[in-house]
Amino acid sequence: GAVGSRASAGVAHSPARKSRIRSDRLPAPEPLVAYRQACLQLGIDLLEVLPGFSPQRLVVRDEPIESTKQAYALAEGIRACAPREVELTNALLTDMGCERIVEAATGSRLQKLHISNSCLNFRTCAAVYAALRAQGAALEDLKLSACGLGADIEEDLDLLPASAVGLYKACRVDLYAGRQPIGEEVYQDPDAPPLHEPEDFVSCVALPLFAELARPGCPLRRLDLSMMALSVPSVHALAFALDRAPLEALSLDWCCLTNECFGMLAQGVLLNRHLLDLSLRGNELTGAPGCASALLDAVGRHARLAHLDLAENLLPTDALGDLLQLLQWSSSLVAIHVLGYEGDDPFAPHILKGCRKWLAEHNPDEALASSAIPSLPAAVGASGEGDREKHKEEEEVYRGKELVLCRALHVEPLAAWRAVSPALPPRAAAKEVRASSAPAPEPVLKSFMPPACWVCSRCAAVDFNWIVPDSGPGSNTGMSSVRVFVRPSFGSFARVELQRQRNAGARRVHYAVRMLVPPGSHCHVFESEQGDQQELLTSKEETETDPVDVELPAASREALDRLLRKRRYTGPVHRLPDVDGEGFVIPDFVHKEIHLHDLCHAREEPAVRGLLWQLYGRLYDAYAIYGGRSSWPLIRQVDVYSFFDDAKILDRGSQDPSSNSDQAAGLGLDLDEGFEPSDVRLLVPDVQQIIIRAVQPARQREDQAVALKAGKQSLKGKPTKQEQPNEAETLPLSRPQFLEVLLRAALVLDSRASVADAFQSFADRIITRRVMLPPLSPFPRGLTLVVGEYQDTLLARRKTIREAWERFGCSLNAFKAMAQLLKLCDRSFTAKHVQSIFALAKRPMPDCRASRGRPGLSYEEFCEALTRLALVWRRTAPSDGESRDFPPQPKEGRPVRQRIFAARMEAFLAKLAERMKPSLGPSCI
Repeated sequence: GAVGSRASAGVAHSPARKSRIRSDRLPAPEPLVAYRQACLQLGIDLLEVLPGFSPQRLVVRDEPIESTKQAYALAEGIRACAPREVELTNALLTDMGCERIVEAATGSRLQKLHISNSCLNFRTCAAVYAALRAQGAALEDLKLSACGLGADIEEDLDLLPASAVGLYKACRVDLYAGRQPIGEEVYQDPDAPPLHEPEDFVSCVALPLFAELARPGCPLRRLDLSMMALSVPSVHALAFALDRAPLEALSLDWCCLTNECFGMLAQGVLLNRHLLDLSLRGNELTGAPGCASALLDAVGRHARLAHLDLAENLLPTDALGDLLQLLQWSSSLVAIHVLGYEGDDPFAPHILKGCRKWLAEHNPDEALASSAIPSLPAAVGASGEGDREKHKEEEEVYRGKELVLCRALHVEPLAAWRAVSPALPPRAAAKEVRASSAPAPEPVLKSFMPPACWVCSRCAAVDFNWIVPDSGPGSNTGMSSVRVFVRPSFGSFARVELQRQRNAGARRVHYAVRMLVPPGSHCHVFESEQGDQQELLTSKEETETDPVDVELPAASREALDRLLRKRRYTGPVHRLPDVDGEGFVIPDFVHKEIHLHDLCHAREEPAVRGLLWQLYGRLYDAYAIYGGRSSWPLIRQVDVYSFFDDAKILDRGSQDPSSNSDQAAGLGLDLDEGFEPSDVRLLVPDVQQIIIRAVQPARQREDQAVALKAGKQSLKGKPTKQEQPNEAETLPLSRPQFLEVLLRAALVLDSRASVADAFQSFADRIITRRVMLPPLSPFPRGLTLVVGEYQDTLLARRKTIREAWERFGCSLNAFKAMAQLLKLCDRSFTAKHVQSIFALAKRPMPDCRASRGRPGLSYEEFCEALTRLALVWRRTAPSDGESRDFPPQPKEGRPVRQRIFAARMEAFLAKLAERMKPSLGPSCI
């Protein structure tokens, strides 16, 4: 049950509790006065540096609080000021003292709690558990670094206080009840009672914290458990919690995680829907083949994860292939840290060279992609002794260096992957300059990315705008022969070109560029170029300051002085508003093309976005089902109508509103649960308008209205291109546009409910119950990562699967040829289902508009497609005109019975091997 107070949280009352100061009958004292009085009554000395009690923040750094009484006194001051943030660094707190501090800080105001370098145990975990469950709890950021909470309970659980025993047993039931243990095969009848944890379960100290993470409504968003040796039971419990945890950032740096622990975390990440930042730096990967494959695969399938830190880990050679697949197919990842292992890492040169080659092939700006990574020898024996000696020095320079790959999906010129660290050595750069006799022109950048991870640096995307003035300096920059640049101080005043913008109804020429700006104070100046003439400019619409008054680093100051002397400029420069990194949030990338501002109110957007992350798996499956039958990755509009037909919500004829009640009963709808009787089905014009609004959002319609009002579009005679509605009615839909069609249909069907409730109802009642039915029912994609009979079958039949993959996995037509060879299609399983299974098995593409990438399936994707076919395959084909039901399919939320999976897969592969054998007909004799 819920635990809301310390007494019910399961913590024993210590003898020191009798000394607690009771001041509930007195007026609330000042925090510092309360602390002094507590020290006086407890008979202890004040800290050498008195804490700075503040309603906003309390920080105690490098001040040991070894005495439990000292912690009790500090708790009284915290109770009096009720700060929003509490940070105790290197405090050396005891478990009982930290428990009292957490209790004192608990309330609706506490948002951030950081404690490091202390010796903590179950009492602190119970106090944190109670703080997170308190009414109105707002604790979002929790850091318990180097606090010893990653171990198991050393003594028997029954030897703890009775209240603690009750808490741990309740948390164990809450976390594991009704769920399949991670990494273990379980065969259970779907109608059997829910599963519980194994009998030999070992309680970990942090079990209450992990159980609270899995509770719906938990306020925690950022969790840091770095520098604690996490035991296998602790990682096991955390992996279970990740399934339902609302965490956005998880840091497990230097936690002694082994290969087994990485596999468990991969299971949790695969089921997670909210994580944005995952840091696993400096753990104990052994470099064995495949030790990081499961995690990299799970990260590549995650719909939201943007930042991954795997630096200072010993990655194997085969991790290069998994890493390159991750870079190519992940739709959300923007930064990844690898290499940097301090010990002997024989695989680092191979991974470094492979990344350099891939970046040079996929980044349109090859210089930016490869300038940060040196040339390395291809392999031992591939070059002579002289070449080995030549590259030996470069290898030593980059040995142990961390490789950081970044992109910025919200900054168009920086959307391609590039290596931002390590930087090119000055000596190498000098050699390149000396190699050229002619003076090199000054480089022009399309945008700017700092030479470090922009997520770790907390960089903000800032737009730089130049509006051509009507008179004065810069009034001629509107001419087509003029180029406009901006020179920012954070980029050492390099030239970044601004692009001309085309806005409907604009009165003056507008140039703009977006760049990633690191936190701090910066300045910039504009520059125009016409032929050989360059001129520095300032805008009247921005803040101006004297260059002498600007505080800059020595290198930037030297670059600015050199620029001013070269251009003979004595005017002011622009001061950029300070960029604050405290409120940094990783941008939301997946829904950037879904026009939520046209679907809901701005106050509803955060809740709607959070719900879309939870529903994204089902929404994407619906897109893949109908996109696979159409012009993948686009969907023709005629196939969009097929979705409404299959969902039984489209009326293609005249419909009598009075008969909708009977129609709803026939469809199995409960009209009292949110669907209006008149909105049971949509007419064809309604669906047509929904598609047009998704293809042509409100902003474009407003631009057309502005153009009409300004007289720039004729109302008579031949209609212009913007007036023709046929273009929006015939264009194929991209993935965001198709998802927006589904969301708009949900709002029309359930007009009485809120936006979030309408989306949830549409996903549950339409997509799940009517679209994702056999043979296209949900598939447990993480099954290949679980050790069991299914994986044994894939390995035992690897020869057959690989032969079939080489023959039928190269394209959609080849895959359909395999279905024809096995005679799978009948009246209930058609070629459309085969096309949908082919698309469902493919990984999501980051670019949802282009058809780049391989047309076929990878080996892992082909295994998933075969398994989907095996689950619906029947040993005997139905007779003509006969339609039979499919075998029982896996259901969401139910345990996966691997034994049945393996048996069906074994029989299907045996049939496939038989059909692939060459036949000796009369023509072959």
